[in-house]
Amino acid sequence: MAQFGLRFLLYLPLSAGGLLLGLDEKEESAATDLVAVLAVGVVLMAFPIYAVQRAVSLVTPLTIATITALGPLFVFVFQTIEGRIGYSYATLVGLAIYFAGSILATIGGGLATRISERQAA
Repeated sequence: MAQFGLRFLLYLPLSAGGLLLGLDEKEESAATDLVAVLAVGVVLMAFPIYAVQRAVSLVTPLTIATITALGPLFVFVFQTIEGRIGYSYATLVGLAIYFAGSILATIGGGLATRISERQAA
């Protein structure tokens, strides 16, 4: 679960750097629009996070890591589909780096598990 917790610590400096460099500026939004987006976000994000917490004891850590790695990708896709907020290249690069790292970690974890199982046998 370290991968799940550490991703935020790695993403924060990247997103803050993009903001400070002016690479990720967005237009102003009305408060009512933000409330609607927040409500949808809670429904779309809170339920999957709850389901992940319930599923932790039922599946392998590798499966959990893979599913949680897809979260930021879905957020990005939903923001793009919504159309009100344009994506920035800094967000896209940060997402690509994070997603590639998650996939590599998942593959590496699977390989390490297979190697340890073969050595134990």
